[in-house]
Amino acid sequence: MLFSDEDDALPFRDRSEAGRILGAKLAPTYSGANILVLALPRGGAVVASEISHILRTPLKVFLVRKLKARDDPELALGAIAQGGTLVLDSTVVERLHISETEVHSAQVQAGQELAAMKACYAEHVCSSDLFGKCVILVDDGAAGGSTLRAAALALRKTNVARIVIAIPVAPLTVYCLLHKVADEVVCLAAPEPFFAISQWYEKFEQVPEEDVLTLLRKTKALAKAA
Repeated sequence: MLFSDEDDALPFRDRSEAGRILGAKLAPTYSGANILVLALPRGGAVVASEISHILRTPLKVFLVRKLKARDDPELALGAIAQGGTLVLDSTVVERLHISETEVHSAQVQAGQELAAMKACYAEHVCSSDLFGKCVILVDDGAAGGSTLRAAALALRKTNVARIVIAIPVAPLTVYCLLHKVADEVVCLAAPEPFFAISQWYEKFEQVPEEDVLTLLRKTKALAKAA
């Protein structure tokens, strides 16, 4: 589902605003005990926390890391998700003539980063016990889509009932690509041309890990109090 009319609202004020808008779009369809919101940290956690609050559902993180090109760390060769599911962006790899050795090196580095993330977020990391759940996978946007694709493919192996990808913004090509790995994609806007996620936010600052942990602890505490 693409809410292209939301193009008029761009740029979003910040991730929290984008999360509230997404939550309002999801609320009429998704609620109940069988729903789980999964955030891709770090920026996705801010968006996801707003959605979790609106839907009154638990919030966990699902760990994914980009495979970074050696000469350009901002360029993703693909992504690896917790559990080892790997997605390669064959277009990028072939266009830049990336060797198997470099891909392997990037994969090893990403695996090390995943291990560090798992230690950092510990109890907040989603477990593999998701049978029959409807999971809403959230990030703050998708530029190439490799991280969300890796996460969705990894989740599919856990026998979830339904995978919904919820993102504020993405290129139209990526929006279409994500439909191949999810049961539904809820995207607020697909502006063109699209160069970077940050250009569609007024405020797009780096999110410290401690801020993510604070959001997760707060959401868990509210769930226990409910």
